[in-house]
Amino acid sequence: MKKFIIVAAAAALACVALTSSGCGGCGYDENEVIAAIGDKSAVTVGDFVYHYKRAVEMAPPQDKPVINTFDDAKDFLDDIVISRVLELEAEKLGYGDDEQLIKDVETYRSNLLRESARGKIEDTIKVTEAEILDYFNKNKEWRRVSFLMCDKKGQADKAYAELEAGKPWNDVVKKYSVFEQNKDQGGVMPEDFYYSGDEVSRAVYEAEVGKYTPVVEVETGDMWLIFRVDKKVPGQKDEYAQVKDGIRNSIKSQKLNLKMVEHVAKLREDAEIEVNRDAYDAVINGKLADAKEEYNRKKQVISSVGGVPVYFESWFEGMPLQFGMSEETLDEYKSKEPEEFKKVMDDRLKALEDDALLEFDAIQSGADKEADFIRDLNRFRAGKMVDRIYDEVFVPSIPELAEAEIKEYFENHKDEFQDLERADVEFVAMPKKAEAEAVRAKIMTGEDFMAAAGEYAEKYFAELEEKGEPGKEPPRAEMPMVDFFSVPREPVATEPAAPMGPEGGSGPLVDEIRPRVFKAKKGDVSEVFKLKDGRYAFFRYVEHSPFVQHTLDEEEYYERAEEGAYREKLASPEIDRKCQAWFEELRDKYAIEIDDGALKMAYKKVQKL
Repeated sequence: MKKFIIVAAAAALACVALTSSGCGGCGYDENEVIAAIGDKSAVTVGDFVYHYKRAVEMAPPQDKPVINTFDDAKDFLDDIVISRVLELEAEKLGYGDDEQLIKDVETYRSNLLRESARGKIEDTIKVTEAEILDYFNKNKEWRRVSFLMCDKKGQADKAYAELEAGKPWNDVVKKYSVFEQNKDQGGVMPEDFYYSGDEVSRAVYEAEVGKYTPVVEVETGDMWLIFRVDKKVPGQKDEYAQVKDGIRNSIKSQKLNLKMVEHVAKLREDAEIEVNRDAYDAVINGKLADAKEEYNRKKQVISSVGGVPVYFESWFEGMPLQFGMSEETLDEYKSKEPEEFKKVMDDRLKALEDDALLEFDAIQSGADKEADFIRDLNRFRAGKMVDRIYDEVFVPSIPELAEAEIKEYFENHKDEFQDLERADVEFVAMPKKAEAEAVRAKIMTGEDFMAAAGEYAEKYFAELEEKGEPGKEPPRAEMPMVDFFSVPREPVATEPAAPMGPEGGSGPLVDEIRPRVFKAKKGDVSEVFKLKDGRYAFFRYVEHSPFVQHTLDEEEYYERAEEGAYREKLASPEIDRKCQAWFEELRDKYAIEIDDGALKMAYKKVQKL
């Protein structure tokens, strides 16, 4: 159905980053009208180019639209026109006034604005060849670090003084750091964290393991850090060309994160932020049920950031999840830990205000007036309405499934309704035969299978980390493996519902051990044997599951067959023809005029993209 080329993609636009608009001196008029749809709507050259860009961005490689000929351009324009017609029909049905749609569009608009603000900052981030090479050379011996970040030098100096006075590192980080992602973890990051600049690098590389650096100002200014060196680790062995792009992206990402913290801090200094103190106090000092009753209503604002609202419900509704408890038990927690409750809610409000600050920044820069921003927002809204009119107007016109269609689907897809004969096994593979034999010996004396094998695997990976290569996967034949998975009696090409395991229930390893498994009996522990990849393995036969062919008499499998038959029907040529006829019927309601000259202008433009 043509609907899916332009229309169905609209609801997924939340995942798409903004692209720039305008002709950039290319000599065409993006406001020229290609298709006038009565007196209600029009498709311009800019619209055509925009939709083509979006279709290319969003489609998987095999479905990317190609406009090689003028006829291709006509077909693509027809898809846009049909989408507009469906949108106009949805407006007539009142879908545009739906409260949920209005809320979804508002949320999407906020996301677009924040992405726009972030994108403008990202465009200013530059990574030089010298920085990449410097990072590469220095990481021939890494420094794993934790850090404390302050946006005021006075605060950083106070933190440093407390460290010098002997206060625990974790406590000082929690008290002073403005970097929310890791302040509660002692400043530790889950991955190696990079900051550019000679001052930072010099301080980190001069510090001993377990010691912290003096206060260091980052090269961009307005941010001060104290690093603690946690570990020296031998570095990477890859060639520079192999890791260059990854290093560039890592440096850029870290620079962007730092720049965003600085940018939001500056915005917070300059913007007017007004907190609804009555609503705030009702949550912090009163009963949560009373606060919810009083303020958790449509459009109630907890904070206004330069005129951008932070809604009370956004602040309040996520609270149980934030604390990991119900609203009812939160009152009791709040009475016992008032300061901690207040801190968490303050941090939550600050995070929401930071989002609003980025929206405010984007609005101040005119992002909401840019052509592609408006198109993105309109396309999202239109997509929601078109999806709804399709589901509520066209789909009900499809004849109901007949019993014979459900049975036919079942007969043609019996393999979807089978449980294959399987053996569940606990499996161990070790690089050396002696290791495998030692683990098996422990198990044969009664020790838990997974615990005994896991002990060896943990030891291996701990030693790997000590060598400084925790993220570098060694050859498979050198890696221990401890897992639980199922082995089907017969090889399977695809198995969507395969049990968890290293091969997903199928694959070379499963195929290799299958003959051994089905010669064994339940409870057996096999002898150690050599795998094709060079490792030594054994398994314990845990459970046997016989082959089962399910039938339509079983409710669960009847419903599966019904769903499958319905999906098949929706994709059938018969329903496609019906859908096209519906499109044409709606299209005929509008006087549609096409300007071939404007279409040729758009056609030439997209060919250059």
